[in-house]
Amino acid sequence: MLGARLTELDVAAFKVVDLAKALALADNHFLSAAVGRLRVQLAPISRPFATDGFNLCINSMLLCSQFKREKVAPKHDLLHVVFHCIFLHPYISADINERFWNLACDIAVERNVAQVCGERPAPQGSEISEAISEIEKQIKGSITAEKIYRELRKGTWSDRIECWSDLFVVDDHAPWYVQDDSSQEAGKSALQIDLRSDNGQCAAQGQSSEDAVDQDGTLSSPAPSEGSAGEAADGADEGKGKGTDPGGSTDAVRGHLAPAPLREISRANREREQEEWRRVAKALAVNLQTYAKSHGKALGGMVSELEEAAHVRVDYSDFLRQFAILGEVLKVSEDEFDYIFYTYGLGLYGNLPLIEPLEYREEKRIREFVIVIDTSGSVQGDVVRRFIGATFDILKSTEAFFEKVHVRIIQCDAQVQSDDVVTSLDELKEWGRTMQIHGCGGTDFRPAFAYVDRLVEDGAFENLGGLVYFTDGWGDYPEWMPDYKVAFVFYDESYRPEIVPTWAAQIVLDEN
Repeated sequence: MLGARLTELDVAAFKVVDLAKALALADNHFLSAAVGRLRVQLAPISRPFATDGFNLCINSMLLCSQFKREKVAPKHDLLHVVFHCIFLHPYISADINERFWNLACDIAVERNVAQVCGERPAPQGSEISEAISEIEKQIKGSITAEKIYRELRKGTWSDRIECWSDLFVVDDHAPWYVQDDSSQEAGKSALQIDLRSDNGQCAAQGQSSEDAVDQDGTLSSPAPSEGSAGEAADGADEGKGKGTDPGGSTDAVRGHLAPAPLREISRANREREQEEWRRVAKALAVNLQTYAKSHGKALGGMVSELEEAAHVRVDYSDFLRQFAILGEVLKVSEDEFDYIFYTYGLGLYGNLPLIEPLEYREEKRIREFVIVIDTSGSVQGDVVRRFIGATFDILKSTEAFFEKVHVRIIQCDAQVQSDDVVTSLDELKEWGRTMQIHGCGGTDFRPAFAYVDRLVEDGAFENLGGLVYFTDGWGDYPEWMPDYKVAFVFYDESYRPEIVPTWAAQIVLDEN
C-alpha cells in the first residue's frame, strides 16, 4: 500500500498550530473545550485558516509563510476562528448577504479576541481598535455580528466597508457556504489530522478505521473511491503511474498529502454540530462569569454575547402555533381512512365504496388570540408595521387559522388606545390594509393585561389561546401571572431580559 507522505512544510504547519493553541490557552484555559473541538485538517483554502464548524482547516504554505514573516505564533488568528464557531457564525441561511455577513462576523470576533488576548501588534491593532470604537458608538449594548450585519444592510459605514474588509479579514469563510448535499456521505474521503504535542507525530482520524500513521511520518490510507478528489492528481510518485497499484493511494503525489476538499455536510450533521457549539457557548458563559471577576471587566460584555449566541432560533410561524387549540376542520382524515375497504367496495359494487372517508379531522389551529402592540413613543412606526406584516402573513394562512376566529388586536402605550375585533380571515386582511397606529405616549404593559383579564371574566372568550405582546421591552410588567399563555416579542436585543416575568416567553425577532 502506498503512503501519502507528509512534507516537512505540513509537519511544520501542524507544529505552528500546536504552539498557537498552547499560547492561547496558557492564560485562557476556559477556552480549552472550544479549541479542542476543532480537528486540524489540510485544505485548499485561500487564507492560512478556515473552519466549517467541524474542522480547523489550514493551508500549510500560507501558514508557515506567515509564521516566518511575523515570527509569532498565530494565537490571535486561531482564536478568531474558534470564536466564529462559538458564536455560530458558520450556521447561516442561504439568502444572507455574504459580503456583509463575513465582515460583521470578523468585526465581532476581533473585538472578543482583543478582550481575551489583548490587541494585535501595531499598526493593525491600533486601526482595529479605532474601528471598533466607531462601531460601539453606533451600536448600544452588546456588539454581535447580527447587529453589525443589520447596520451594514442599512448602509451604515458604507464608506468603510472596503477598508474594514481588508483590516479585519483573517480566515477563509468559503466553507460556511458549501452547499448542502444530503444525498452524499459527508466527508467520505476527508482526512482529519491532529498533531501530537509530545513527539510531533501526526495522527490521522478518518472515516475508515484502516487509516494509520507510520512511525516515519508517512500517512497510509486506503484508496479513495472512483470519482473522488484523489483521482484529480495526475502523474506519479517516483515513476509509478496512477492506478498501477490496485491497493495504493492516489493521494500520494510527489510525496505530498493532497489537501482534503471542502466537505459537503448534510443538514442533519450541520444541525447536530450547531447544537453542540450552542452547548459550548452556554458552558463558556457560565465559566466566564466566574473567570471575569479575576480577569477584569474586559470579559464582562462577552458573557451577554455568549448568552445570545446560545439562544435557540425558532421559526416565528412555529412559535405562533403554540397558541393553537385542537378543533375540527373540514378535510379528509387520512389517518382514519381505510383504502382496503374503500377500493374493495368500488371493485365489488362499481361506484359504491363500502366506507366513506371522514370529511373532517382534528387539527391544532388558532381560534381565539390576542395581539397587543406597544405604540409608545419608544417604538418606531415602521418597526410596528413590519411586525404586523410578518404576523398577519402567518395568521392569514389557512393552515394556521380556523375559518371562524376571534382575534383581538389591542394598541397600548401607557393605556389601552384601541381594541379591534377580527372574526374572519377577510376581516383580518381588511384590518391590515386600513390599520392606523394610535398612542405614542409612555410605556406600561399592565393596562393591556388588566383589560384582557376583564374580557375573560366577562365571557368574551371561550378558550383564549394566548397573548402576544410586541414591544421594545422598556416598561412596567404585571406582577401577576394570567390564566393564559403570554409571550413578549422584542424587535431587538436592547431590552432587559432579567426584568421580564419568568412566566412569559421571550422572543427576539431578527432580520428573517
